[in-house]
Amino acid sequence: LHMGFGAQHSSADPVMSVTSGNWSAPTTWSTGVVPGEQEVVVSRGTSVLYDMATSPTLVQVTVEGLLTFSRTLATRMDVGAIVVLPGGVFEVGTESSPIPADKTATIRLADIPGVTYTHLHGQTNIAPVLHTHGGTLDLHGAPLANTWTVLAQDTTVGSTTLVVKDDIAGWKIGDTVIVGRAGDVIPDVIAVLKELRTGKEKEFHMPKKCPVCNQPVQQIPGQVAYRC
Repeated sequence: LHMGFGAQHSSADPVMSVTSGNWSAPTTWSTGVVPGEQEVVVSRGTSVLYDMATSPTLVQVTVEGLLTFSRTLATRMDVGAIVVLPGGVFEVGTESSPIPADKTATIRLADIPGVTYTHLHGQTNIAPVLHTHGGTLDLHGAPLANTWTVLAQDTTVGSTTLVVKDDIAGWKIGDTVIVGRAGDVIPDVIAVLKELRTGKEKEFHMPKKCPVCNQPVQQIPGQVAYRC
């Protein structure tokens, strides 16, 4: 991925990686201290594993070597600008080894007051930015369970019943969902709001027998509904 912008700025000498290692290890850095609110350079020939659950607001991260995010920890990086130079690799999971579904890698590009950035080719005021200036950007996360679906039949505003097309992993009885709307028609369910759960929700399991007639419940091939 190549973008047409990037960032540099003038400040105190940047903190540079002097050996390969974890971001959280003081021995990785030229100052002997884990970087704070300053400019950081992952030097050519070094590999740094980003393993920080929280982050100071870094002024800029320049990648000349390899910067890869942990696959075993939830991580977060707050930064004004990320610039990946030729030969540099900024890796948040790969196609063959993505960030696992139960982990997150959050990159928050921050607008930092009082810091002046200048583009590598002279333009100003271009941050916050993630800029691959001849380097490599790799972003891959493991596939997540499907939490949205198209409805098996359209419904209208005010209806109390939705017929979904697919089995939805992770939905519970009592969940709040976001539905799409096109005029007065609701064609799909966009997401389930798991953050609104209170703990009173219940797992749903399709019964094996009808609670009315006690006959086996089965799904007819090619249809959505289950029938007894």
